[in-house]
Amino acid sequence: MIYISSASLYGASNAELYTEEDPVNPKEGYLLAKYKAELLTINSLFKKAVILRVNAPYGPKQRTRTVLQIFIENALGGLDLLYNGLGSREQAFLAA
Repeated sequence: MIYISSASLYGASNAELYTEEDPVNPKEGYLLAKYKAELLTINSLFKKAVILRVNAPYGPKQRTRTVLQIFIENALGGLDLLYNGLGSREQAFLAA
């Protein structure tokens, strides 16, 4: 069993990389539901279960427009890649 959860469970932080030992901080309904589903998955009848806490997933059937989708469309269209700020922020993406 593979359960796809969310890296947002860690809350806002300056950490560059999280580990399984880092505490979670699910403050709102969606994140509380994700965390409860993780606990149910781990404590279920599945003999083997893996929880993946992904960050910024992206895929071809995605319904909302994200910065990654806009960057890809602009790059493929030969348009400028625009960003806000100084350009020092980094983001990891997961292709689904």
